[in-house]
Amino acid sequence: MTLFKQLALLISLFLLIILTTVLTLNFQSANTTVQEQLYEDAKNTASSLSLSLSTADGDESILATMINANFDSGHYRSISLYSQKDELMYERKIEQNLEDVPEFFVKILDIEIPTASAQVSAGWSPIGILYVQSDSSYAYRHLYKILIQLLVSFTVLATIGLIILNVLIHVMLKPLKKIQQQSEAILDNNFILQKEIPYTIEFRDVVKGMNVMVEKVEGIFNAASEATKRNRELLYNDPITTLFNRKYMVLKLPDILEIENRENGGSLLFLALSGAEVINSVLGRQGTDELFLDFSTELKYIALEYEDSLVSRVNGTEFTLVLPACTSDDCQRIVESILRVFATILQKYNINKDENVDINIGVYRYFQGSSVAEVLTKADSALTLAKADTKANVHCLEEIEAQMVLGKEQWRNILHKTLTQDSFILSFRDIITLNNSANHHKIMTFFIEDSEFGRLEYGKYIPFALTFNLVDDIYSNVLKKLFLMNEDELDSKVVAVRLPTEFLKQEHSILLLEELFKSYAHQKNFKLIFEVSDSFALKNISLLETYNTLFKTYGYAFALNQFSAQSDEYSYLKTLKPLYIKADAKFLIDQSSEAMSSLRVITDSIGADIIASFVESKEQVIELTDKKIDSFQGPYTSELTNG
Repeated sequence: MTLFKQLALLISLFLLIILTTVLTLNFQSANTTVQEQLYEDAKNTASSLSLSLSTADGDESILATMINANFDSGHYRSISLYSQKDELMYERKIEQNLEDVPEFFVKILDIEIPTASAQVSAGWSPIGILYVQSDSSYAYRHLYKILIQLLVSFTVLATIGLIILNVLIHVMLKPLKKIQQQSEAILDNNFILQKEIPYTIEFRDVVKGMNVMVEKVEGIFNAASEATKRNRELLYNDPITTLFNRKYMVLKLPDILEIENRENGGSLLFLALSGAEVINSVLGRQGTDELFLDFSTELKYIALEYEDSLVSRVNGTEFTLVLPACTSDDCQRIVESILRVFATILQKYNINKDENVDINIGVYRYFQGSSVAEVLTKADSALTLAKADTKANVHCLEEIEAQMVLGKEQWRNILHKTLTQDSFILSFRDIITLNNSANHHKIMTFFIEDSEFGRLEYGKYIPFALTFNLVDDIYSNVLKKLFLMNEDELDSKVVAVRLPTEFLKQEHSILLLEELFKSYAHQKNFKLIFEVSDSFALKNISLLETYNTLFKTYGYAFALNQFSAQSDEYSYLKTLKPLYIKADAKFLIDQSSEAMSSLRVITDSIGADIIASFVESKEQVIELTDKKIDSFQGPYTSELTNG
């Protein structure tokens, strides 16, 4: 029960008790007064009537007339005249009439009014005794009217009092409501400052204390963000060009190779500068650094065309461009742009290209799911061949992937058939948490089992699904199937579903998800987490806030995968507050203790876990455990489950 309700209940009870007490006392006073008044009237009537009857000289007709006259002019139950021998001489009385008074009121009140008496004499000779009793029905009716008036007054006063009380408590507790909102925000890992300081001393001290705590947490978060940024710059940035270095490129490459796009992969460009010693002799060290900086800036500008692209300087004279969704045709245009930019820069610094100064470009067209070793080896081979071609200094290498032998129409038919027959097969991989000795959750994927071409994994068909605009249909089909699953292995479990970037970008995707949730959410017997890539979240915060609101509405969680600390600041994590962030095991292992400590501060302040992905060996598990990471995903998790 809230403090407002407790205070309102307590004060309301107190007010009602006071009003009830006053009402009871007033009614009891009125009851006593009415009964005493009726008895006094009876006594006065008995006294005055006895004197009047004394003048009748015992004439019974006159006596009767006088008694009738008094009886008719007052509220009497009976007026009786008895002789000295206790014989009734004359009596006038009526039956009690309580039709206007509720029966319960009569039973509760039970009024008994005493009978007044007086001696009637004719001179010195006594005639008899006069008895007068007031009518109690009059008392009942009069007291009932008083009760009604008191109840109306009580109701009006109580209503007005409770309204005033409600307003006063609201005003008094308004600062407390804001304190509650601030504390709830803190529990939700959302740290906000309260600018309005209450006048109440106790509330004021609490607000100031919470504001100080929020400022400290904010300061710790900002300090951790800055430390993470510095560690990243020291570990992964080239100090001259500010590009990422080879170490970061190798760590980030697995995530880039997994990115879904319409072109099924992308292109990796190796650039090697020849004649660096000539440039250095002409420009000197500082001038050479400026030339490299200008060239790096142009490379970053060229790469902006491709989302999730990566530009790095792998050594003093070599650069790489990883361009997801870059086709072979696009590569030709990119290569021409690089050659043109390089020539312009040489001209700017007055470097003669004829003096064996040139740029060699090796291009390798990779496919989604290709291994890092294969891509780097093939790209390096392309660069070697480019260096051997002294005329063009460019070589492009592209191999036909096994599944690419299928034509587009064949892929279209396979996908349409699978959708029509509702034959996507769901598969679940475990994410293990060691300290729970149980699964952290399961990650869902799905594949096609084709009668002609066999098993087709997600990475094989998703580029064509994107090309044919079938991703919405596929995810609608798969999520519906997931909601309707009744397998015991998913009971009371947590299932993570990865949403591709292309799906999230489409305006109608959020409406599609909302319709699915409305129709099937009540049928689920497990919890859901929706994962999106960190690079997409970084560039689409407002869009993801909309998705996140939808997820929370239906009790679902939101998480980030492919995290690689590539941002200059991490306020977007505070905004989105993911349930966890998932990063490549090699990337996490490569972090220094200071870097991991800073990252831990960031994730702890927003209530997020860290999960290591692509875990391949026991040695990696040991190293990750030393870094306080105990949740793993990857090939080795099956051994952890069995072991």
